[in-house]
Amino acid sequence: MMSFMKEWTCLCRLRRFKTFLLSRLIFLDIVKKYGKVDLENQTSPDGFTDEELRLLKRAYYANMTLIDRKIGAVIEKLKALDLYDDTLILFTSDHGDFLGDFGVASKAQYCSEALLRIPFLMKPPIKDFAGYEEKSFISSVEIAATCLKAAELPIPKNISTRSLTSFYTEPQTVKRWSRIYLEARDIRSIRDERFKFVYYMNRSYGELYDLAIDPEEKYNLWDNARYSKVKRDAIKLMISD
Repeated sequence: MMSFMKEWTCLCRLRRFKTFLLSRLIFLDIVKKYGKVDLENQTSPDGFTDEELRLLKRAYYANMTLIDRKIGAVIEKLKALDLYDDTLILFTSDHGDFLGDFGVASKAQYCSEALLRIPFLMKPPIKDFAGYEEKSFISSVEIAATCLKAAELPIPKNISTRSLTSFYTEPQTVKRWSRIYLEARDIRSIRDERFKFVYYMNRSYGELYDLAIDPEEKYNLWDNARYSKVKRDAIKLMISD
């Protein structure tokens, strides 16, 4: 097994906002769409309480447990039919979930790590394959090419053509990405091993995070002069790519 390290309804979490949230225009934008906001008193009258959020997470974890059991049942059936060793298995998700991060529940069309950094497990169709953890970037848009390549079918040129099968057929020479491009509606993002740059079309604000020291994206460096070169370089990359 190989493991790869990695929107719609949103609600305000607590009845009292975190202080940093008030300076995060992007998340206030979400909250205002789906709940009432009292900025003067830093409250949301219809926001989640701590207990409601605990129950929300409990239900989410219960669903994860159910999925885990069902996947186990599929694997056991494949083994019973003597098909497991010859079967390519991909396990992933279409997106993540805020689950209370930044005062928001559920999902949304944004480029936050909580939403876009999703699990990806791949079991090659190889008997007794020695699994490993791959830390380079991959994208869900590569799943189509991966399945076609595994089935020995042609890969159309109008889709992402990199197949993830190379990670188990030629792991020493496979081309690994040093950065990845992300998007959600009119939002564009570039992320490398350290920084994430998020551009909002036709808006005056954006996001820039140093993930090496701020993996939870709590401190937006967009207006920090010390990181102006990082922002300029990211803009150049986005235009050139």
